[in-house]
Amino acid sequence: MSRMADDLAAGFADLQAEAGDPGEIQRGSKTTQLDAIVIGQVNHRGTDSGGQTVIVNRKTDVLIPPSQYCFGGEETLPVMGDQISVDCGISRNFVVVADDSKKCWQYSDGFRTFLRIHVDEVRPR
Repeated sequence: MSRMADDLAAGFADLQAEAGDPGEIQRGSKTTQLDAIVIGQVNHRGTDSGGQTVIVNRKTDVLIPPSQYCFGGEETLPVMGDQISVDCGISRNFVVVADDSKKCWQYSDGFRTFLRIHVDEVRPR
């Protein structure tokens, strides 16, 4: 690895340690437990008719190393409809969705340090 790739990997390890929470990925009946999923900030806010700030969109990104996105020990890539659950004191559930470019994921950088997966938070009913 190059020094830049090493630095990115070290930075992500720090990010996982500080901001990552355990969770799982699911595709159909297949699930994989993960030690640390990092949830991006939800910043899609608007105002309601009373002028109060409200979240109008629950889309965000989650970060997962490519080597951990696997089912049955086989590394794979995210597809629309995959489910991601994160336990960060409360259970948060997400579904993988496409962004404006019609992609549901992209690599974080040229060294493919981790997957940046586009998700929509599923509100409990």
